[in-house]
Amino acid sequence: MALSPRPVQSVVSLHHAWDSARKREARAAKSLRQQRGHGARGRTGGQKPKLGPRQVKLARDMYEEKTPDGKRAHTVQHIADEFGVTRPTIYRHLTGSNDKH
Repeated sequence: MALSPRPVQSVVSLHHAWDSARKREARAAKSLRQQRGHGARGRTGGQKPKLGPRQVKLARDMYEEKTPDGKRAHTVQHIADEFGVTRPTIYRHLTGSNDKH
């Protein structure tokens, strides 16, 4: 009497599913351990801000400064050139979307 291949395939499929789940859990646990370790070493992820709090205040003051006829005294490009950053960086700081300080 010959065995049909169906039981063998279901055992192999079950083993494959179990092995995949085990590996997925192991990767998740390793990732969590790495995140905790990096945090313990002061690494929180992401780039450091291009401008410090004092520079942001100075950039805002420059942006809000007006000439006697009511126009802005400094363009955003001029402010960006002064700090060595791009215009989008200045705009991010002016709108306050980068207020982490």
